Order: sequence, then C-alpha cells, then structure tokens
Amino acid sequence: MRVCTRSLKDGNILVITPDLLSRPGEGVVVEFLGRKINLRPGIITLAMVTGAPVVRVSLHWEEDRVLIHCEDPREYPRTGDHERTFVGGMQDWCDSFAAHLRRHPSNWQFWLDRHWSRVWEAPAEQGDE
Repeated sequence: MRVCTRSLKDGNILVITPDLLSRPGEGVVVEFLGRKINLRPGIITLAMVTGAPVVRVSLHWEEDRVLIHCEDPREYPRTGDHERTFVGGMQDWCDSFAAHLRRHPSNWQFWLDRHWSRVWEAPAEQGDE
C-alpha cells in the first residue's frame, strides 16, 4: 500500500483490480450479481489518501481486437463517513462491472479463481442476477 500511495503521489498511473474478496467480517459488504460479497476497499482508500481519481476501465474482445472503455474519473473525499465512502465506492464499481459482464460475459477472466468459485456456488438472492 505504501508503494502504491507513493506512486500515485508522484503523479504516476496505477492499474489495479479491485475484485479481491475478503473473509466475512473483513472489507466491506456489497452486492454483486445477486450475491452479498466482501471486498477490500483498497482502491477507494488509495483515492482518498492521495486525492487521485479512480478511472474504471473495461476491456471488450471483438473479433481480432480489444476495445478499451474508460469511464469518467471518480473522486472520493478524504473527510466524512469513511465506511460509507468505502461501501459506496465499491458498490459503484460492482454495479459497473456487473453491467459490463451482462453485456460481455465471456470477458471476465477471473471466473476460475477458487475464491470466486465459492461465491458462484452460493445461491443468488431471490429476483437477482
């Protein structure tokens, strides 16, 4: 985290994936494709500490090329209710990623990860997914 913080404060771009699952009682609880999951809010923490915006990027394979879509930057305040900011930021990411997966389900490369396999084995909540 120290290296990431220093890199952002130096004006560099940092590319990370925010889909790191946490154990129950750790991270923040968010909803993703009809399931409650715990995610680590490190990306939101980095944005809050450094003032760097978060720019969500998604890839879409189309025949022989990759299309890259960048969303508008999002900034997260250093002050206020941190827990609410963490949950809101991570839920915002989950909602955006879920919408992308609904459009392009074959694009998610982490579906074989054993941690995520446990998520998919659990039943979805009624009316979701």
